[in-house]
Amino acid sequence: MKKLLSTILAIAMLLSLVLSLFACRETPEKPENSESESVTDTEPVESVFDVELVKDGESVFKIIRPDEASADLITVTQTLHRDLMSTLGGTFIDFGSDWSMDNLDNETVRSDETVHEILVGNTNRAESKAVAQEFEGKLGYCVKYENGKIIIWGSNVDLISTAATLFLSYISGDIPSIKSDIFLSENLLTDGTLISDIVSMGYRVVYHNNLRTNTRMKAISEHLASALSAYSLNKVEVTSDINAEAEHEILIGCTNRPESAALTEKLGIQDYGYKIVGKKIVIAGGSTLMTETAVNKFITDLEGGVIKELVDGTEYFWDFEPLIADSLIYNLDSFTPVWASEHTTPEWMLDFEEKCYAITTPGNRLGSLAHRSDTDNYPENTLQGIYSAILLGADAVEMDPRLTKDNVLVLMHDATLTRTTNVNEMKGKNGLPNSVNIADWTFEQLQKLRIKHNGKVTNYRIPTVYEALTLMKDRVFLHWDCKVTDKVEKNVDAFEIADAIGAKSSFIFYWKLTTMKTWLEYDPTDADFAAYVAKMTKYLNMPGHKIRSRDGAGIKEYGDNPTGWNILHDKGVGTMFTDNIYALCKYIAANCEPFTVPE
Repeated sequence: MKKLLSTILAIAMLLSLVLSLFACRETPEKPENSESESVTDTEPVESVFDVELVKDGESVFKIIRPDEASADLITVTQTLHRDLMSTLGGTFIDFGSDWSMDNLDNETVRSDETVHEILVGNTNRAESKAVAQEFEGKLGYCVKYENGKIIIWGSNVDLISTAATLFLSYISGDIPSIKSDIFLSENLLTDGTLISDIVSMGYRVVYHNNLRTNTRMKAISEHLASALSAYSLNKVEVTSDINAEAEHEILIGCTNRPESAALTEKLGIQDYGYKIVGKKIVIAGGSTLMTETAVNKFITDLEGGVIKELVDGTEYFWDFEPLIADSLIYNLDSFTPVWASEHTTPEWMLDFEEKCYAITTPGNRLGSLAHRSDTDNYPENTLQGIYSAILLGADAVEMDPRLTKDNVLVLMHDATLTRTTNVNEMKGKNGLPNSVNIADWTFEQLQKLRIKHNGKVTNYRIPTVYEALTLMKDRVFLHWDCKVTDKVEKNVDAFEIADAIGAKSSFIFYWKLTTMKTWLEYDPTDADFAAYVAKMTKYLNMPGHKIRSRDGAGIKEYGDNPTGWNILHDKGVGTMFTDNIYALCKYIAANCEPFTVPE
């Protein structure tokens, strides 16, 4: 017993020695020939404050992260929490976010020195914001004690992790003593850093200039130039590839420079990456959206020190295909709809040529538009629901594209994941975002979720527009109800995916022929598509022909059933916008005759 008490006393004495006593002071001037503005004070001095991490066996501090933290920052904070408890002998440390009912607008929170918190990243606490202001326009990290708070801050997630590791090294005794007025920081943007080198060598940003993407590519390029300029305090030039070539260039997209081929020739429509080729840096994606993601990735890797020097051949590549290896688009033969034993669809309802003529032609044959796919039998906006609607003979399917954090277009009606997925069970776990907003999740993270149907979790995952269009091409028309029109351009982003898949003909249903003609201008060499546009133009020029009207509001008034459909048809509505595609297609099969497609 005495031995146990002696051991406990020794541990208590040891814990009392590992006090984290910090107070802000000015960082001393950088000595000549120093490679960075790094200051580390390790000589013991008399304490000004007496704040213990552990008192009476309990933690004095609580770890606080931003409520709207990225998945990577959540992981950094969770790792700090785990390692700090381990370092302190298993002492429990409270852990939470900076959110509170009293501060819904995330305004600055102030408290006195009796409130002890370990603040990780850009929290809403006044002490965090003061450090962020000190480092504005700089690249670096900081560990600091002020007003009863330990601030662990960095200008990006990688540097926050560096600061957290530095803090743990003090607590664990790797650095044996702590000054009470400690201010540990490092400004990485000094002469000789890679970003400064890129700017000082006269690198300019060059974007691919063409009819379709000129405006967007220029904006993406200006974003990169702005980031480089902000860190180096020197202006970076932006120009298009129609201008003469220079020695040092950062090439954005599939430019006319030969170095661009080194990366872009291996990119699928959903891939992106960057590569250093000689004195050129190539940054590109298989689409405009993916090019923007590639630029953001390059900036992050520069800031975080992932790219340490300009070495020829250095590259990063994000490959989309392995992430959907089990997709229905590769396993169509194995799919049998749940209604297969109850209904057989007539062949004419599956004929895309008949649908092309029908969509332009008045007559007794009802048209069908499935609202969010076959939701009777499958979850909404799933590949299974879309393919079921196709096999039922639907003329068109509505889908709801939304954008992930890394610019992948996926199918989801709501801005949040709560109603349609098991996000509440998964958020905040294993590094997944704590947010329920789809825009805060990357595509890879979304693949961890499963979709609900009638309130129950299924095995279906969130699909991409790429997969949906692969199913739909040459089978069914598309109603494109994109929910992020501020970030997605129909004439650019939809075209690029449809063009890559060969599904451009599916889009006439919603955008009429004007879109088709615009798309033909983008690529006049596409002979098959040119023939399709000519065919649809011929149909629409026939007497009495036009794109059939559709209706959803009337369905609610008159009923989503045979009575309602016939009332609407008598009122001149050609296509029924239905939540009951299974019943509507069965009704069309039993009561309608196909159109005879002219030669």
